Amino acid sequence: MPWQDMPFSAFHGRKRRLTGIDVQSWGNRMREVRALVSGRVQGVGYRYFARDQATRLELSGWVRNNPDGTVSVSAVGEEGLLQEFLNALMAPDDPFIRVTGITVEWHETEKPGNEFEIRR
Repeated sequence: MPWQDMPFSAFHGRKRRLTGIDVQSWGNRMREVRALVSGRVQGVGYRYFARDQATRLELSGWVRNNPDGTVSVSAVGEEGLLQEFLNALMAPDDPFIRVTGITVEWHETEKPGNEFEIRR
C-alpha cells in the first residue's frame, strides 16, 4: 500500500491529508521532510533500511528510534526524490517491517548536508 493511502498528516502551513500526489509537478526545490513512522519498525533493521534508501537517492539527514516504538526520520533533498523516499519508507517488500502510519512535516531548507546517518 503506498504511503499516501496510509493514515497520516502532512504539514504545509496546516494539517491535512495528502492523496494522489503528482511527483513530477513538485519540481526540484530543496526541501526537508520529517517523518514519524509507526508500526513494526524497531528491532527489524528499519533504520538501516531507511539509510540505504536515502543513500540510494543521494539524500542527507538522519533516522533514529524513539522510546515509544516509533522511528523519526529527517531527510533533505529535491522534493521529487523526497517523495520517492517517503514511498520507499513503506517497505512493502520487506517481510519483517510493517509500517502502519507515517506522519509527515515539510520544511523549506537551503542546506542539504553531506550524509545520511543513523542516530542512537
